Amino acid sequence: MSADGAVWKPLVYTGASAYNTWTGTTVGFTLAQPVPKLWIRLAPTGTERAYGLNFDDIRLTTGGGGQQVDLGTGAGLRWAELPSNFETPSSDQFVHTTWTTTVSGGKRVRNYTYCYDKRRHNPVWVAYPHHRCYLEGSGRSDEPWAADPALPETQQAKIYPSSAGDVYQYWVADLVTGRYGSGYWSRGHLCMSRERPGKGLEINMQTFRPTNIAPQAAEPSPFGKIWGNIEEAISGGAIPADTLYIVAGCYYENDGWVQKDASNNGALSSLSKDCVMPTHQFKMAVRKKTVQVGKPIQECTADELETIAFWVETLTTSAATEKSQLGQFIVPISEIESKMRMKFFPGIPDAAKSRAGTLSAWY
Repeated sequence: MSADGAVWKPLVYTGASAYNTWTGTTVGFTLAQPVPKLWIRLAPTGTERAYGLNFDDIRLTTGGGGQQVDLGTGAGLRWAELPSNFETPSSDQFVHTTWTTTVSGGKRVRNYTYCYDKRRHNPVWVAYPHHRCYLEGSGRSDEPWAADPALPETQQAKIYPSSAGDVYQYWVADLVTGRYGSGYWSRGHLCMSRERPGKGLEINMQTFRPTNIAPQAAEPSPFGKIWGNIEEAISGGAIPADTLYIVAGCYYENDGWVQKDASNNGALSSLSKDCVMPTHQFKMAVRKKTVQVGKPIQECTADELETIAFWVETLTTSAATEKSQLGQFIVPISEIESKMRMKFFPGIPDAAKSRAGTLSAWY
């Protein structure tokens, strides 16, 4: 349940004991305080989530009693990492939150939220929290590329095999070879696989979906080295003692940057379609300067927050591939807000977003 469609509180209920069996279920609840609107989301939370759930004949009646739910409407806080358009994306965009379970703690948490461009067939942004609870597992899954089940396959880039032996799972690389003479489009995680370790587990496998993947030029392009340094600066160090909030995404300055998906070494398949490639990519993060567990980041002053943001051309020719040169790509979050025409981390002070972060505070 939710009072704003962003922050959710669970209700405990027991469904059918066997798959494909209908069972009547009653869930009683009482709100700790009234709310003007009430969101109810039905989602499987048992051990067989892969099967999904069927619901029918849903009724909401009055009566009181049951579980008491405090939706925390007094504070009015939302997930700190969600950009301003998560509730009202454009008609070409789709916003969705992917949920998962921590490896050893068994805690049900959001994995990441994304905004996907259904016309360009590439992501706009991916926003996610990072915390030690996401690092309970180890290892990377064995290339579990797959379509995102929340979106029709015709609306997402086919960069995954549709069946065993299907080799048509890449973009053609005309733009890359035209700039560098050789190379290809690599599938770049926005929420990183190593930020969600767990070989063969849901928490890691979910990061291999097109909705979390940006096309990034491979060598001889310097982009990979630069982006790797950015990832290392933001979350590649010590396990965070407090929550780190991250947004990564794509900027489309030229809709003529079109490449076909569902290809193999330039050969197209019957499923190939136009994908608009990003001209720039960005990654940004916010955290508290000192650990204050339990204090919402939205209640922190600008001086209590550490911010950093990076902006890179997708087909860059920059030679600044050393970690020490990463400062050349740092910009204020407010600059990216202006380019993207949306607010990032809208709950934190503008003063924290208008200053450029310092590399020494993160590396």
